Amino acid sequence: MRFSNQVIYNNRMKCANEQVKTGQIQLKLKENEEIEWVKNILDPRRSVIFLDLGDVRALHDEDSRNLNCSLACFLTRELESRGVEEEDIGIISPLRDDRNAMNILLKVLSFMN
Repeated sequence: MRFSNQVIYNNRMKCANEQVKTGQIQLKLKENEEIEWVKNILDPRRSVIFLDLGDVRALHDEDSRNLNCSLACFLTRELESRGVEEEDIGIISPLRDDRNAMNILLKVLSFMN
C-alpha cells in the first residue's frame, strides 16, 4: 500500500485501522496447483503485484484490453474458487473502457455458472 500511496495518491491514503493495515487474504489451498504464476500472484504474503504481460503494447488497443480484462476476470474467478466472496474483491483500472469490459465479462461468467 505504501508504494501506491506514494506514487499514485501523494501520501493521501490512510489505513482504517491496524487490522486492515496488517490483514492478509485467507485463501483455500488447491491441491496440486499446476500453474506456478497463479500461485505466485495469489500468494497472500504479497500485497502488491506487477504483472509483466510481455510486449502487450505491440498488440492493438482492443487486443490489449481483451488480454487485461481476461486476466483480471480469470484471477477474480480463481479468488472466488478459493473462498473469497465476490463482494470482497476489487479491481482497479484507470481506463473506463477496461472497467466496462471487465464488468460485462464478469456478469457473463457469473450467468454461465
